[in-house]
Amino acid sequence: MMEKLVRKYYCFFSLISLIIGISIYIFFRGLNILLFEWVSKPTIFGIINIHLPSSILTGIILYNLPDMLWVLSGLFLLRFIWFNNRKWQNIYIYCFYGVAFIFETMQLLNNFPGTFDIMDLFFMGIGALFENLLYKNFIKRRLV
Repeated sequence: MMEKLVRKYYCFFSLISLIIGISIYIFFRGLNILLFEWVSKPTIFGIINIHLPSSILTGIILYNLPDMLWVLSGLFLLRFIWFNNRKWQNIYIYCFYGVAFIFETMQLLNNFPGTFDIMDLFFMGIGALFENLLYKNFIKRRLV
């Protein structure tokens, strides 16, 4: 019973992390997102654009937090999908770490979309560390 509840929380937090990350782009960054290079932007989103005063904190919120939230979303989703199979869960999570790192570092090339930022890697690492600590301290200890 407890396992089903925890699994639902993983799915919920995956969706919430993804929605918050996308919302930052929609409301604060004018939809500067890779998806809209392939699919046309909805016109309603062109109207929404909130400007924040420039500071270190707003820079982190606008440019680094979305990457951290997307990493969290992916990790939560993988934990949800492979909840009952720890071996495959670990394989996919380590692969996800690698793909996230490669995707960010490939932005150093001019023909790969996005802008490389070492702070993105740092915050992605913080998100991965947070998820891992959450899993080991609150989930693995109680369910295994």
